[in-house]
Amino acid sequence: MTTPDGSNPEQRRGAPRRRVLMSAQIVYHQGKIAVDCVIRNISETGAQLATERPLELPPSFWVRFQDGDKRPAELVWTKANLMGVRFIDVQQPAPNAPQIQAGHGVKAALVARIVEIERQLAELRAEITISLRD
Repeated sequence: MTTPDGSNPEQRRGAPRRRVLMSAQIVYHQGKIAVDCVIRNISETGAQLATERPLELPPSFWVRFQDGDKRPAELVWTKANLMGVRFIDVQQPAPNAPQIQAGHGVKAALVARIVEIERQLAELRAEITISLRD
């Protein structure tokens, strides 16, 4: 399979994708616009989305999943009603986060809280980036 520009997407992806048929929404303009879509394939780094009809989307937006979770994404390519997106990676643990095993009491709880705050900070940064692009 090739992308609309004729290149092989498997060579450019950061992670292998798996086929799915999952309902989701594309959300932008500070949450004021939500468009239903279907996720056709997904990986840790991106996804292919399909909408009922072609859309003109901003360069970045949120993908809201069925369970309510959402991930910020950047538009990589479009072809008719299909689009490839790259997730703006905010759900990975911080690279310098200490690895503490369960059972280390207060220290483990503090480290877990720091990791959670860093994740929230990354989400806020992504939200600001998306808002500035709108």
